[in-house]
Amino acid sequence: MYIQVTESIFKSAFKQCRPNQFSDEGLDALFEHLDFEDIELDVIAICCDYVEYESIEDYNEEYGEDHESHWDITETTAIEIDDKRFIIWQY
Repeated sequence: MYIQVTESIFKSAFKQCRPNQFSDEGLDALFEHLDFEDIELDVIAICCDYVEYESIEDYNEEYGEDHESHWDITETTAIEIDDKRFIIWQY
């Protein structure tokens, strides 16, 4: 069975399976980032691959680093949510 993943289906799947993993705005940004023509919707795999941070300070604390902005993180993909929050792809 083939189902085209819409933003509504995407958000609903997360709300059912992992409701606290990403903010609503984070899910919007992540949906825009992912290309569902090439991948299937696997909520658990996405949760393992991507992490949302409230600020660069939270990221720095978790990784013991000293970046000034999420754009300074060169070893991964940063998906901007707003001026403070972002999602990174965990490698």
